[in-house]
Amino acid sequence: NDLQVGDFVYASYERMTQHQLSVVAGAAIGDGHISLTGSQMRARLSITQGVAQKKYLDYKSSLLGCLIRTSPAFYNSPDSYSRKGTFRVATRSYPQIAEIHRELYDEHGRKRVSREYLERITPLGLALWYLDDGSLITQDNKYVRKKDGGVSHYPTTRSTLSIYGFTLEEAQLIMSWLEETWGIEGGVTSTQKGPVIWLTLEGTEKLHNAIATYVPPEMDYKLLPPYRGRFTYPQDDESTSDLAVSIVRDIEEVAPPDFVYNIEVADNHNYFVRDVLAANCHMLSMGAFNALLKTLEEPPAHAIFILATTEIHKVPATVASRCQKHTFRRIPLTEMVNRLGTIAEREKLQVEPSVLEVIARQATGSLRDGISLLDQLVISPDEKVTLDSALALLGAAGTGVVQDITGALAERDSAHGLELINSAIDNGIDPRQLARQLVDYLRGLLLIKLGNPALVDATSETRKVMQAQAAQFDSNLLIRAIRSFNGAANEARGGWLSQLPLELAFVESLRLPTTAAEAIQPVAASAPAKATPATHSTPPRIESASSPNDPHLDKIISRWKDIRVASKKYHASLPALLERCMPINMEGDLVVLGFQTKVLLTKADAPSNLEGIAKAINDVVGLTVKVRCVLNSSEAETPPNVPSNSVVAVAKAIYDVVGLAVKVRCVLNSNEAETPPNVPSNSVVAEAVRMGGKIQKG
Repeated sequence: NDLQVGDFVYASYERMTQHQLSVVAGAAIGDGHISLTGSQMRARLSITQGVAQKKYLDYKSSLLGCLIRTSPAFYNSPDSYSRKGTFRVATRSYPQIAEIHRELYDEHGRKRVSREYLERITPLGLALWYLDDGSLITQDNKYVRKKDGGVSHYPTTRSTLSIYGFTLEEAQLIMSWLEETWGIEGGVTSTQKGPVIWLTLEGTEKLHNAIATYVPPEMDYKLLPPYRGRFTYPQDDESTSDLAVSIVRDIEEVAPPDFVYNIEVADNHNYFVRDVLAANCHMLSMGAFNALLKTLEEPPAHAIFILATTEIHKVPATVASRCQKHTFRRIPLTEMVNRLGTIAEREKLQVEPSVLEVIARQATGSLRDGISLLDQLVISPDEKVTLDSALALLGAAGTGVVQDITGALAERDSAHGLELINSAIDNGIDPRQLARQLVDYLRGLLLIKLGNPALVDATSETRKVMQAQAAQFDSNLLIRAIRSFNGAANEARGGWLSQLPLELAFVESLRLPTTAAEAIQPVAASAPAKATPATHSTPPRIESASSPNDPHLDKIISRWKDIRVASKKYHASLPALLERCMPINMEGDLVVLGFQTKVLLTKADAPSNLEGIAKAINDVVGLTVKVRCVLNSSEAETPPNVPSNSVVAVAKAIYDVVGLAVKVRCVLNSNEAETPPNVPSNSVVAEAVRMGGKIQKG
């Protein structure tokens, strides 16, 4: 084969995070330098900055986290480019940094650039590159008038990127990549020092819009004024990179085996074929794909490659075009029920039809898992498998239990809903399994509510009940319930009160999404007060502030994921912001977005962000709207012009404590109270008013 001593191979240790790799890639192509260790198998990144940019160096060091070997050290050498001295910091040596070195440097140690390396650059990496090598330049464009010889000045400010160490062809490649990937337009100029990339005015704005959130305050002088002050410290989500790399030291040829193995470990399917292990191939780097491509073009006669992936778009077209493509999907519920029924009939098993639906739902699209569950439930061929016995063994709830809890949710009957949940847990139903079933069922109701009943995977009988229950809900309540019960399904096991996550999910589903100030509507002074006796069987019904039948709001909610994606072209940070909020109301052409924290609300409430969100909504659903952001939690403050003893403040306090958005009206509750004008003076009401204004039932 083509494997040689010195080639990189993948290992399963010393992995860096995706965040760290993006920082190394951006810093290395800028002011950073990568040097190999003596073994040539590992490399470290060194970064040097002048004294004036010490804070910026500290920022880059903090982004690298545990990779940093020592704190920044001061150097004052005559050979330094700065008379005041420099600060330098270096990372520990890693094999993956050695792989980056191979992509960035040629055999003579000169930095070069390739399309594959540019694909490593993320928005964070692009920001670091620009802050290292970029400048913001204002040019005074003069125009001499022919008539009077006067001069008019038209100053323009734009960004440049000095890439003196690269060739003119490489600079043009970078410019093409900026335009194709980011929509940043500009050109390349050759100077005595080397190539310089200059951006158009529109290209400058697009660049700054993409990187503004990654530019710390000490460096935002390189941004146009509208994009300053947007900095948010980048968080490392600690998602690991592809496999770490090492270098081949020695090769020993052995006879190939004659078998193909299918290995499954903890639900991860790996295929070991003729000494080749292929799994999650989308995790391979661009360099690894290029190395594999040669072998795919001229494969050894005995080799079989199986590339398994759930993200086919990450596989380069050059690789995908040389493979047979087989798309696997989850098996629909009805197909699985029919298949399990055929197996049961062929094996002469006695199974109630309702059991097959329970098994199919538990299998979640995997026929192999469904057959395994069926096998576990059959004690003997002569003994019939009933629905009760299947539910008991699987720890699952029957459809009736799920529908009853959903009914209590629709009626906003918290007392009955909590009673049903506790009864189910007492009968041996697994809490997390019940939560998953509720999420699946409520998702089906939401799909029906939004006009997508064909996407609901259910039998015809269940579908009829779901159709009726969906009419009892508004979309906002269903969305809150799905999120709440999904959180309960992911709760860790071992809690001392197993039903608590489900109880909290039920109660949280009934909480209003709007702020207290918005939920309070003025009450007309002439409106008579209505008293309703409070009982345990009829809890107060709380309505969402948003219109449950507003088709525009429902349409925006149903396409919210697409709107988040579309918003990226208006601001790089918008998708992340919109992931943390939800449309909660529609007032004419005004869309109200609810945020959970003040920090997110402040970031989103910038005029440019509001305009970008509105444009994204228009792009996806075709509605011309305005956007307003509100605080959608108990952090909402009472408006500053509202007295602390007012009804608004009282309603806010009630919302903070019990989560109920209410209207507050004050009445006189003493013998000074006047008898209402429509009440006869000799009535019991008038007498009660004279006795102190307190009316009790009975």
